[in-house]
Amino acid sequence: MELVFVSLKNDLMNFLYTVIFTLIVIIGVSCTEKNQYIPDDVFSIKIGSNVMKIYDTIDISLEISGEYNINPSVEWSASPGSILHTGSIVKFVAPEKSCIVSLEARIALKESIIIKTTDILVYSQLVILKADDMICDGNNEVSPAWRKFTDYIISKKIKTSIGLIGNSLESGNEAYFAYLKSLSVSGIELWNHGYDHEIRYLEGSGYTWEFKNKPYEYQKEHLNKTQLLAYTTLGLILHTFGAPANALDSTTLKLINETADIKVWFFGMKTDSKLVILRNIELEYPTGKPDFEKFVVNYRSDYDCIPVQIHPNSWTDSSFSEFEKMTDFLIGKGVTFINPYEYYILLNSF
Repeated sequence: MELVFVSLKNDLMNFLYTVIFTLIVIIGVSCTEKNQYIPDDVFSIKIGSNVMKIYDTIDISLEISGEYNINPSVEWSASPGSILHTGSIVKFVAPEKSCIVSLEARIALKESIIIKTTDILVYSQLVILKADDMICDGNNEVSPAWRKFTDYIISKKIKTSIGLIGNSLESGNEAYFAYLKSLSVSGIELWNHGYDHEIRYLEGSGYTWEFKNKPYEYQKEHLNKTQLLAYTTLGLILHTFGAPANALDSTTLKLINETADIKVWFFGMKTDSKLVILRNIELEYPTGKPDFEKFVVNYRSDYDCIPVQIHPNSWTDSSFSEFEKMTDFLIGKGVTFINPYEYYILLNSF
């Protein structure tokens, strides 16, 4: 009888030890999970593109990096627009009007909520204004034509980009520099339009251009001079390039591919390393002479992006009126005015 009692006592003690050990393990694991710190940057929103057309649908998912074995609850919201389904992978349906959509993922963990956001540009059509040939005049002043144009752009709350000729930063004064800086602050993009905008006719050999049929070292010097001048006088890194008269060659292609700061190339040659904005619809017939009626005849609503080349410094009052008609027409179409480098950032922000 005593042996039986001792055996039962031992069995009971072993059982209690097992229960206590199991509870310790469970509590330890629970505390580990409860107190586990998970950084915000473990989570990211994966999206096919941050630029999409009205009514389009794209897949969106929550990405978890590292070796975290977690399966959090995710609540998605979009303003405006619609989210289809629930969970870590959903579909987003763009609204019917051009806008910037704020997309949000609320990630529920045991002890906290992590919020990740991203913006999506929804458009019916993109318009990039390519305004060429910014210089100061012989008195180191900004011309009334340029001021009229930039004042109008700012008042209409639309975007434009302006091609800066580099040597104007050598001849200009502080008032000119202050004007250019104010344009940049207002959201106008300044871009590299060469150093001296050379277009000359040489008897017997035809035309010569700054970035066509010129040696590599010459082109490189002229591109880099403007980059450096913009940085030293304005504190700006220029990210877009457009050759004077859009004249370029294979040497220009090599140079642009090698220039890290240049991300966008107006009317350039095909390249895998840069965003090339191709020419399609004109406002000026011929160069420097806006013609609204011809623009409307050639306008295509099915083009995703329209870059419009203009030369405001050569415009008369009548020319400016033709430009105003075009902008009002495009605004009525619900287009989105965007700058070239801004477009590049949106395309490469996922």
